Amino acid sequence: MEEDNSGYGGTVIVSMELNDRYDDVVSKLEIYDDVVSKLEISDRTRLRLQNVTTDFEQLLDTVEAIDGGTKSVIVENPPDEMVVDNDSEAVVNALKVFEQYDLVTLAGNRWMIST
Repeated sequence: MEEDNSGYGGTVIVSMELNDRYDDVVSKLEIYDDVVSKLEISDRTRLRLQNVTTDFEQLLDTVEAIDGGTKSVIVENPPDEMVVDNDSEAVVNALKVFEQYDLVTLAGNRWMIST
């Protein structure tokens, strides 16, 4: 079996050869198809992921537009286009993720865009 995943992007190419009786080969192919279908990311999943990234971008834009603020201020100023409603806990969780990527910093109780 050959595997080529030299390029970044999550693409894997697999080649295989099955030598057996016809019925056994068909059975193995059905199992293979089942495994492949479980590994595929559906369009619906991609749309959901796109919603997450869009909301995160908009939340980050909000922090920038209001020149930083407490979680309460950030929650009170969401853009109209966001897919989900933010509550304080969700905002803090997102801001902690942003902080890990050095996109925002927390100074006291005020979240600000990192410089």
